[in-house]
Amino acid sequence: MSDIANKDYCLEGMDIAYENAYYSVTTSYIYSWNAYTALWAGDLFSAVYFTLVTLGYVQSAAEYLCTRNYLGDIEFFTVPYFLRKYVICGWKGIIEAWIKNDFEARTWTIATIDRMRQILWNEPFDVRWAARPELGAFI
Repeated sequence: MSDIANKDYCLEGMDIAYENAYYSVTTSYIYSWNAYTALWAGDLFSAVYFTLVTLGYVQSAAEYLCTRNYLGDIEFFTVPYFLRKYVICGWKGIIEAWIKNDFEARTWTIATIDRMRQILWNEPFDVRWAARPELGAFI
């Protein structure tokens, strides 16, 4: 049974799929060269055969890259699933990563934000929601 909720499992599945795809593509080069030489030799039957074998390997490579998960019995689109589930993006992901890793590397992030503040210090600033509150009724 597959464990698609596990990050390492997804990465291992992608590694295997890319290795298999690479093997399929390199093998297709050999068969395409065989088809080319058979055609030049006038052996049309062999040229067609090697061309069909080449197309089979190219199709396998595309399947490895797009759909297959060979670590379990569930097939899913591994790369898009991994990107949606595990790639950190946005403020919530950054904060969760800090908390998970005991606030490791927070100084780099804060230093980067402070540098951006320095750069923007003399720039015009007209964002109303971030401006100093005015005295009076809030609209």
